[in-house]
Amino acid sequence: MLVVELFILILRGNNVTLPGNNIIHSLTMNSTRFHIISITILWGFIHVLLLKHYGIRTFVDSAIYINESDYLIKHGMLDDLRYIFYVIPIVLISLCRVIFSNQIIPFIILQCIISYGAVLVLYRTARIIFDNTLAGFSSAIIFLFWIDNLHWNITVMTESLMCSFICILLYQLVHYKGNTSDWVVLIGLTLPCVLIRPTGVIIVIGVTVFLLHYHWKTLHKKIILKYSLFTCLFIIAMTGAYFMFNYWDFTDQYRKGNIITFADILKDRDKLNSAGLRLDVSNVDFPKQDETPLFKIGYFISHNPFYLLKSAGIKIWYLLSGTRPYYSVAHNAFTFLWNIIIYLFFYLGWRKSELKSVRVFSVTVIVVNCALIGMATVDWDNRFYIPMEPGIVVFAGGGVLWIIQQVLNKGKKIKSV
Repeated sequence: MLVVELFILILRGNNVTLPGNNIIHSLTMNSTRFHIISITILWGFIHVLLLKHYGIRTFVDSAIYINESDYLIKHGMLDDLRYIFYVIPIVLISLCRVIFSNQIIPFIILQCIISYGAVLVLYRTARIIFDNTLAGFSSAIIFLFWIDNLHWNITVMTESLMCSFICILLYQLVHYKGNTSDWVVLIGLTLPCVLIRPTGVIIVIGVTVFLLHYHWKTLHKKIILKYSLFTCLFIIAMTGAYFMFNYWDFTDQYRKGNIITFADILKDRDKLNSAGLRLDVSNVDFPKQDETPLFKIGYFISHNPFYLLKSAGIKIWYLLSGTRPYYSVAHNAFTFLWNIIIYLFFYLGWRKSELKSVRVFSVTVIVVNCALIGMATVDWDNRFYIPMEPGIVVFAGGGVLWIIQQVLNKGKKIKSV
């Protein structure tokens, strides 16, 4: 019991004096200093292990971003307008390849450094939300140990930058007071999310709901302003939906029966139906290909509600559980257990937090992301989870804090008896 209590005291950053151990004493004299040093050491250690195990990773999409960056360097413009939704990572890759003679390693280093800064920002955000350094430290530790999400730092993709920007955005949401400077900073952090990945639209929706919730009392009193705002938001949403569906046909993957993205192009794809990667679409009623994007979505939903629910349910299960049919039993069991524990921490922290607008933002991002995955497909390695992670982790740290407080309070009661 003494060891456990000592460990908890160190986590809390309390002064702990051990005979002949001045190092621990000096580190714990300042909890923030101790936590940041611990986070930094752990961050470096985990990234060294990731690089040793995986090396620098590139996927099919990585080649697209690199080729597009080379095109940008040569022609001074994007090859296709749809890559505007990836323009920030493409520009950063281009700059790295210009400065360092076509090298991709500097880009990996850059996004690792940005991610390190994001971890420290996440630490401060959770610390502010729960007014306790242990909450911030717990959030940072969870973030670093969530390898399924952290490994994107050593991959030439867009997920690492997206995750980092959301962490920084959360920090601004916690400090938001509704003045002009807050608006400018919030917009300046929200718009880049759309220019890192198309799924940044999820964050835009989350921020919009955050602002509506934060200013609801003011809007509720001003009827004309309220209805004018909702009308504008509706027009913007419909325009954005039309633009998005015009570039990405969500019925295409349904037409191919894919649960996992592009499962139909693999060898022996017919065997994948029973493996949970594809579904039989022989009895599904699809719209004509030449119809408008919004019509196709509406037609598909109205004519295949049960198939849609079944398909969406499987995708959302894969997304939230982190499991896949092609992973080993041990991998799936560990990932599922890890996620369940994190969700428990998240719920406890979310319930205890008094920042209701930030709570609304987090839940909105989760709900919208799940809905989007239900409409589209889930990815092979769960990278579509990234938009939800920072909001879950920041509240999970508060959940850890609450559990430790309960253990300590229970211990005090037992001693008093």
